[in-house]
Parts: sequence; structure tokens; C-alpha cells
Amino acid sequence: MGKVTIGDIRLAPPHFRYHQTEMLEWLAHFHRCPPNYFHRYGCNPERIASRGSVLADFGSQGRGQLYNASEKDLRTSRRTQVFEECSQLYVDELYADEINPPDHLFHVTCTGYSSPSAVQRLVQKKNWDSATTHCYHMGCYAALPATRLAEALVGNGLKRVDIVHTEFCTLHLNAEKLTPEQAVIQSLFADGSVRYSVRSDGPGLQVLAIGERLLPDTDALMSWKVGDYGAAMTLSRDVPDHLAQVVGPTVHELLHTHRLEIHDCLFAVHPGGPRIIDLILDQLRLTKSQVQHSVEILKNHGNMSSSTLPYIWKAIIDDDQIESQKPVVSIAFGPGLTFCWSLMRKQ
Repeated sequence: MGKVTIGDIRLAPPHFRYHQTEMLEWLAHFHRCPPNYFHRYGCNPERIASRGSVLADFGSQGRGQLYNASEKDLRTSRRTQVFEECSQLYVDELYADEINPPDHLFHVTCTGYSSPSAVQRLVQKKNWDSATTHCYHMGCYAALPATRLAEALVGNGLKRVDIVHTEFCTLHLNAEKLTPEQAVIQSLFADGSVRYSVRSDGPGLQVLAIGERLLPDTDALMSWKVGDYGAAMTLSRDVPDHLAQVVGPTVHELLHTHRLEIHDCLFAVHPGGPRIIDLILDQLRLTKSQVQHSVEILKNHGNMSSSTLPYIWKAIIDDDQIESQKPVVSIAFGPGLTFCWSLMRKQ
């Protein structure tokens, strides 16, 4: 199968952006806990300066679109309704000026489900003859499996396959309980929508390899399950320790196969949290410049689940200081624990 290129990455940023400090204050007020609780256990504003949301609920001028409402309005059915409305709004925004249809569209999300989906409704409204496929509930690493599927379709003759992410993590704030674990989750995740095209050639990032591995005896460390009051997440503090055991050997083997060295590469690290980036720096003995785009996306946007890696890819593509043919290693993970990686080259 021939190589493919990821390109034409377009963002649809959330319409509402909040400074992390005001988000932490809002969360403390919402949970009726001491003001310093989230500053103690959550992600601090030095590492995450701001986060976006499709909701106007947060901050001192919060409008109560979903939260600050009756308990009934926090049920999964209400959150699904908001997801359906927002996913259509942002998918339409991503394709507002698009005239030429892709051969195939993949819709990626783990933060809501509605059928027909936003991409199916888009195809109908545009009167396109595009096929659609849904890649759901994989979590933060989903951009890589979706790219692998798109690569297979392009390898079998399609000219252009689009991948569309609509991740609205802020719809799933857990109002029922507050623990240090939940303080991390609620101060880390944010919303993001993005689209990009996979083709046989063109500018962007050429895909050289994609890999995936389920880590043994780790299924209890992270979960993402639909419940009565939205999707509920668990996130063990032991996740970085398990990732540390596989990151080094996997990346070194990957680069050895392609006759590359660590210092040759940039790294697009899915920032599951600030500690993950620090872990990758330590395990691979990287310089800060090698992960600077990951650091900047986390600081300016937070963890947008599966949308995050494409945001980092776009930052690398748009950076004129990065020369053509520069190798880019992507690293991401999610429930399973599933560990994903790829090797690309800037075109």
C-alpha cells in the first residue's frame, strides 16, 4: 500500500473560551467546595491557561445552558440533545465554504451519539454522493486508527477521505461527586472540532507508519462509560507509570526501523495532562523544543480528547521554521490502556 498524506487541516474552535483561573473558580462554586480545592488537585493555569467550550455556562457570566439548571436537565438525554445540536453546528461550520465533496467521511467522537449523525446530515444538505463511517468511543487516541482506516481506502483507489472530529468533553461534567481524580478530569478536558483530508499526496504530513498496542493488566486504569448523567470517566494516577514502560522501547524500535535517531524528530504528544508530556521528555531524553507544539496546544486549549492530535499536527504544518522532510512521531493513548503511535514526515 502506498503512502498517504494528512493535509488541509481546518479548525472550528469552540465559540466560548475561558481562562483557566475563572474555570477553576466556577468549578469550586458549582461543587460548593473550598475555593482552593481545584487549585490544589486540578491542572494549574501555568500549564493550561485557557480552555474552550461549546457551552456558555462557565465563568462569572455563565448562562446556564446545561449546568446551573435542574437535576433533570443533567441527564444523558439532555446532554445528547446538546451534543446533537452542537455537532451539527460545528460540522456545518467546518464545511461552510466547501464545494468539492470527499469520497468518504469518517466521523470521530467519544462525547456524544446521534443517528443520523452530523456528517450524514451534512452529506444530505450538500447533496453529495459521499459515503460515511463512524469511529466512536475510542477516546483520545482515535485520530490514529481513523487515519489508518482512511489510508486503506485511499490505497484502494479513493482520491480523498476526510476525517471529522467533534469532541465536546465539557458536556460531561460529573455533578454527582467530587474527588481529587474528578478535579483533575474537570480541570483538564475541553472541546474541539477539526477536519482534515487524507490523500495519496500533497502538502501536509506523509504517513510512514501507524501502530497500536493494548497494554496488559491495565483495563482498570482508565474508563469512559455512558451513564445516567452523561459519560463518566475514571483516570488512575498510575497511567503515566504504565506508559513509561512502553514509550521508550516502542519509539526506539520505530525509529530504528526507519533509520532515524531521536534527535532527528519532532514529537506530537497527546497531552493527556502535563505529567504525560514531562514523562515523554524524560523517557526519550528530548529537548523542550521537540515537544513545544504539544505544550502550546495543551496550554491554549486543554485536552480536547481525539481532536488534540490534529490540532498539534496543524501547528507543526503551519510552522515555517520546521523544514520539509522533518520526521514527526505522534504518541497517544486511551482506555484499554491502548497505546498508539505513528511516524510521519512533513511535506
